[in-house]
Amino acid sequence: SIGKIIKLKSPVTILELGKREAYELKEGDRVTEGSSILTQEKSFAIVLFDDGHKLTITPNSKIVITQVKENQPDVVQLLMGKIRASVKPDQDKKAEKFFIKTRSAAMGVRGTEFQAGFNPENKITTLLTFSGKVAMNKVDEKKEPVENKEKIVEQLKEVLHAPSAVETK
Repeated sequence: SIGKIIKLKSPVTILELGKREAYELKEGDRVTEGSSILTQEKSFAIVLFDDGHKLTITPNSKIVITQVKENQPDVVQLLMGKIRASVKPDQDKKAEKFFIKTRSAAMGVRGTEFQAGFNPENKITTLLTFSGKVAMNKVDEKKEPVENKEKIVEQLKEVLHAPSAVETK
């Protein structure tokens, strides 16, 4: 368990890693690493991670919580739709605390509030930073797959520290 649902408007479903069937979430339900969360047209969910980060999953969105490890940044894949996140900064202002990955981009967050979106039809990723900074870089899935679970943080850091990466304030 890596966090819990603190607010939602139904229906929101979750498919946990290793399970065959999704079920509907309720407020207070715990969320586990590897879970896929899907919101419908008029639904949303707010996940409060145990490390204090807050993630709002907007209507018509799908995410996968790829990795949450102690002393490592959280990694969330945005497969469709939009999310809004509030990431708590800490003493090490230069280290990413949270990563967002879409099929076309990677984003690294140090401590900020932002919104990210992904349209699977045209593979366009959008980013809106409300406060703080978010590093972003294009990901070419054909050349640089970022999916090796054991090395995903290192791969994302490499992509986001490349000369082509931009930082939005």
